Amino acid sequence: MSFCFLSVTHRATSVHHCVSGHLTSDQDSNLVLARANILQIYSLSTSHPLEEDPSSGVDGKSHRLDLLHEWELCGNIESLSLVQFPRESCDSLVVSFADAKVSVLKYNRSSASLDICSMHCYEQADLREGRERVSFPPLVRIDSQQRCAAVLVYDHNIAIIPFADTNSLDEMEQDSKLSILNTLSSFTFSLSAINVSNVRDFCFLTGYFEPTLVVLHESPITTWAGRLPAVKDTCSATVVSLQMSKHTRTILWTADKLPHNCFLSLPVPDPLGGILVLSPNSALYLNQNYRFAFLFNDFGDVNSVFIARDQSKDPIVADAAKALFVTKDTLLISLRGGELYVLHLIHDGRSVTGMTLVKAGTTAIASCMCLLPIPKYMFIGSYHGDSLLLSYSENASVDIGLRPPAPKRSKVVKGESPSFLDEIDDLQLYSNSEPQVATTGPFPTSGYKFSVVDQLPCLSPIRDLAVGESYDIYSTSIAEGNPRKFLEMVACSGHGRNGSLFILQNGIRPDVVSSSTDLLGCVSMWSLHGWKESDSHEHHSGLKEHATLVVSKADATLIFASGEQIQEISDRVEFFTTGATILASNILSDKLIVQVYQSGIKLINTTTLKQIHKLSPPPGGTITFACCEDPYVGILLSNGSFYLYVVTESSRLQQLPNQLVDSSIRAINLFSTCTCTTPTQPPTFHEPDPLEAELYGTGGVKPEEKPNKEPVVARTYYCVIGRQSGSLEVVTVPDFQRVLFTPDFALGPYLLNSTTTRPSSLAAPTNSSDSSTTTSASTSTSTSTSTSTSTSTSTSNLPSPSTTPLYPVEVSVIHLSPHKVAYPHLVSILSNGDILFYRGFISSSPSQNFPLGFHRISHTTLPRDTHPASTHDSATAPHYPRIAFLPIVGNGNCALFISGSRPLWGFCDRGFLRTYPMLHDGKIQCLTSFHNENCHNGFIYYTSKSALKFCQLPAYMQYQGDWPTKKIPLRCTPHKITFHTESKMYILAVSYSVLVHFGVTPPPTPYGLEKQATTPDRPPPLPMFVEHHELRLISPATWEQMDRFSLIEREVVITLRVVNLRVQLPGTADPVIKPYVIVGTAITIHEDAACRGRVMVFDIQKKSNPGESPKAVLNEIYSKEHKGPVSAVAQLEGFLIVSVNPKVIVFSFQDGKELVPKAFYDLLYIVSINTVKNWVLLGDAYKGIHFLRWKEQGNQLTLLAKDFIPMSVSSTDFVIDQLNLGLVVSDEERNIYVFNYAPQSVESRGGQMLIEKANLHLGTRVSKFVRLPLLASADPSSGKPTSSRHGVFFSTIDGGIMSLRPVDERLYKVLQALQVKMSTEVQTVAGLHPLAWRHLKVKDPQRRSQKNIADGTMVRNFLMLPYNDQVSLSARIGTTPEAIYNAVLDIETSLNFF
Repeated sequence: MSFCFLSVTHRATSVHHCVSGHLTSDQDSNLVLARANILQIYSLSTSHPLEEDPSSGVDGKSHRLDLLHEWELCGNIESLSLVQFPRESCDSLVVSFADAKVSVLKYNRSSASLDICSMHCYEQADLREGRERVSFPPLVRIDSQQRCAAVLVYDHNIAIIPFADTNSLDEMEQDSKLSILNTLSSFTFSLSAINVSNVRDFCFLTGYFEPTLVVLHESPITTWAGRLPAVKDTCSATVVSLQMSKHTRTILWTADKLPHNCFLSLPVPDPLGGILVLSPNSALYLNQNYRFAFLFNDFGDVNSVFIARDQSKDPIVADAAKALFVTKDTLLISLRGGELYVLHLIHDGRSVTGMTLVKAGTTAIASCMCLLPIPKYMFIGSYHGDSLLLSYSENASVDIGLRPPAPKRSKVVKGESPSFLDEIDDLQLYSNSEPQVATTGPFPTSGYKFSVVDQLPCLSPIRDLAVGESYDIYSTSIAEGNPRKFLEMVACSGHGRNGSLFILQNGIRPDVVSSSTDLLGCVSMWSLHGWKESDSHEHHSGLKEHATLVVSKADATLIFASGEQIQEISDRVEFFTTGATILASNILSDKLIVQVYQSGIKLINTTTLKQIHKLSPPPGGTITFACCEDPYVGILLSNGSFYLYVVTESSRLQQLPNQLVDSSIRAINLFSTCTCTTPTQPPTFHEPDPLEAELYGTGGVKPEEKPNKEPVVARTYYCVIGRQSGSLEVVTVPDFQRVLFTPDFALGPYLLNSTTTRPSSLAAPTNSSDSSTTTSASTSTSTSTSTSTSTSTSTSNLPSPSTTPLYPVEVSVIHLSPHKVAYPHLVSILSNGDILFYRGFISSSPSQNFPLGFHRISHTTLPRDTHPASTHDSATAPHYPRIAFLPIVGNGNCALFISGSRPLWGFCDRGFLRTYPMLHDGKIQCLTSFHNENCHNGFIYYTSKSALKFCQLPAYMQYQGDWPTKKIPLRCTPHKITFHTESKMYILAVSYSVLVHFGVTPPPTPYGLEKQATTPDRPPPLPMFVEHHELRLISPATWEQMDRFSLIEREVVITLRVVNLRVQLPGTADPVIKPYVIVGTAITIHEDAACRGRVMVFDIQKKSNPGESPKAVLNEIYSKEHKGPVSAVAQLEGFLIVSVNPKVIVFSFQDGKELVPKAFYDLLYIVSINTVKNWVLLGDAYKGIHFLRWKEQGNQLTLLAKDFIPMSVSSTDFVIDQLNLGLVVSDEERNIYVFNYAPQSVESRGGQMLIEKANLHLGTRVSKFVRLPLLASADPSSGKPTSSRHGVFFSTIDGGIMSLRPVDERLYKVLQALQVKMSTEVQTVAGLHPLAWRHLKVKDPQRRSQKNIADGTMVRNFLMLPYNDQVSLSARIGTTPEAIYNAVLDIETSLNFF
């Protein structure tokens, strides 16, 4: 087995970097996030008064984050900054990548894409100087006056990228030979030339005439905590002035003898200036003439060179803290536990004279922070939980009394706890209570109040992953009579208070309220609102209930009344019921109903369901399609004529004079847009999830006053038309004036706007026509990287794209947002079954009549209908729409649904379309929204199996990521999880912090070592916590805790697994296989006591108390201590194989009571054990992988082969391709490998060495592999597992999910050839090379890149290209786009477990 296919099923969710500014427009407030290799641009949107719900009681504006754009880059983002160039009103992005690459990007409003302004590479050998490891990635810092950028290169060099000023731009304009560039020639200098080594941080200072850089570094003679008595205060700060024109630098001043653990430097804003240096125990203010130290705790002892010192009353530790200035003299510090502190700088205008420390509350653990352009708003990005958008306000001043400095540690009275402990368990942000202030002077200070405004979900870090059976209502109903089990992923995520379980499902699984199979032959359906003067039909949420259901068959129409029961009333109403209905919709503000059928149009009173007006279509044909946008109704005749009607206030249908007579028209749709006279932004305030309220608090922003003058809303109507030629146009209604035309729409171009021209082949419009792009290196050379550099490809000599031309058979423009001024989405179904998605945006050069443009958006599903209906076989056959719009579904979301053999949902929770399949129920004929007292905000759909189902979306599901997720807050750290199949329960290992109380003699340790009692006279200077571990039994039906088992003190769970052991139970003649829960632990006391461990065996039993139903409990059967940590366990043909480091021991479970050793094997430190039959794969953290075989006869554990090159293994598993066995390994350097055991090969050294067949760089570390048998059938609704092929799903610490499965050699070679072509002819974001991104990255030169793993991301990018480019690329490698699509579809279907 040598060839595999890698798919990214769920992209990274952890936030590593964030910046804010005006990127998309000078009027927009943007937030830019870096999630590993994902770049996202958000808009901080303010709701308009017209969008507010009067019944909510909220008056004024609210804010939330809306996702505007998302790009997947070919490299992890190492640093992120914003810069504003001269003569430009918007900011540009400066992004750095490993090893030493920098790209300057500018947002192009005309194409809604990122242009490359310049590219810089500093990966020369002379700059690396032979180093294999570096401490820091290429960090980027921007000068406060936007004059240049500094890049840290390989720890020992600084690269300076000068930015053009106004004078430079004037010179370029005068010299016509020069291209106008915003970045000039860069230069580098070595830090060793200024006696700088071991860089910790660097930044630009403010208030200097020339760019001035300060470098925080440590002397060559380093130290650590254990060596402080000999060497201490080894850090320094060196300030360097840069002469940009001469490419030189000058040292201005140096501050020596700083604490050895300084890690962060921050420039103090003007007018104070200077630098603030943070260490875990102190905050240091430095300028050229003055030094001030503020001690966080008693360990913050600083050198006497500091002129003044101050100490916090309540000690903290600022290790790994994040900080930023919220005002010119106020610093916000986020500690590693999520605590927020405000540090005030007391100054006299020239230097700092004092500092005060105020605790503001507790929030998410910050990985990055930034202030937003809107005042009093900030963002906290997190790697260990949800990221938060906060608003803050300053409280009234508080007078602080004088406290004399305490050189000694303060004493604590026995039985009392320091005041800072009172808020340790506080889970919500500080709100109304008075702030706790630590200061030494009588200075008035201010506290801050923070409120949660919005939050972005995050799955990282995923520590463990389990796959279990799904017990939601939908899966249970579908599973009846179906041999296939429906699975779901459960991930352990977060840390501490942010710890939680995430349930992941690849698709929508609605809760079925009721179902029926009595209805036959349904082709389409519509739900209609009732209307009364009173509010009797309104639900408590303000939504109208649906009163009527119209069901269309091929030869009849059925009318049903909605209430407590659905009753047919076809014989009591005046609907057209003797034939099929083409359209039924509410109109005129729900007062009327319009029904369109082949021979006419009816207007029906909503209340009485009686006919008011009736019209016949114009002569020449019958009606084949209809659309409606209140108050307009459009019909398409069989002869190609398009007629438009308007419903007047007198309840009459009036035909408008304008019409289109064109036999080439194949699709029509009416839509409208709203414009306001006051500036508006689409989204409104996002209510936190009820499950999140307990974790973060509900938060909220104080509403502002409404404007006195009500804004005027103007609604403009349009019609979008698709033609047989593949073109698409937008015309105004009712005068039919063309405002947008795209001749090659069916090919899927990237951009649609009023100035659309045919795009050059294989070049997405990522660069504007008036922008130049250069590549700059340290040698000051530049080359063009604009889209013209892509190889132009002509398709004139290639085969025709398709035997039948592509054209849109259905098109719809939908507002997938509840906001009146939201940007619309354009969705179109093509004749080959493909579905195109476009998002509207305000073009930089809009036409007078149509300000919008549309850019194509990618999606994570393959929506092509495998059996597209022949909608135009007959010119007179009616066309029923597949695209359904649901204005309210679930928890107030808008959604779209596309019916067919591969049904698809689309949600726009944050203004960005996310698509999810719903494949488990087979082909869905039609769907419509439905809301009544028994089915709140639900929907009805009809399947190909004649099943009519009334459903609701599952509660508390989030639709903001690649997969729908459900979050279960734990308020503790989850470590391990496994699923017990027999009892259908999850076993979870968690830990939580416990405060150590001093002055109390602790109980004896498990080894009889007595601890000494801590004297109450000398408490520690900091609060001390220990992690207490326990096991929990969780029911997947309710996700409630059924039982718990606490471990002993200082015992840590390392491994947790359910294994099937062979055991001889009492009363049985033959041994049986029974599942048991195995727990491996480690117990660490201190460095003088050896680490020990325990193996524990649990069984899950039913226990019942009198008068109560049986309850599952954990029953400990066996427990034994070992002389080493138990790091991994697995089952081995009824035996138990355990890693008791440094040995691997095989046990038998004798009589179900005791583990008896049978065999062993020595290694160093094993982190992973996997077995298939009698084959054993061991992964060692130092010695790589070993492949062994177990022989029960003779109890032998024999080494077959191993990898001779050292590797730091993180996880292992198997992939199976029929008779071939592949060994999958991931390492700490973020690579993945596939090895084969081939003793007959010459490369195996006589069968002793495992052969490395494939490898690839993932860019993230793998935390867990899960192996599953692939699905054999291409029909996801009836697919059955097969044992001939097994693939693996694996989680990453960045919150992503990936999969790896074997493929045939022929398919791999086709996909590999496709990747090579795409890497040279398709431009990527930021100019990164996709093949270089996936190339193996290791420090050991003995290991070589083997390829043989196809990158699914590049293949998906191919499917998002315009169709003519797909044909061009596929023809060059001897295949077709359809063949590649079908291959990828088979791969995706085989992995569709969830």
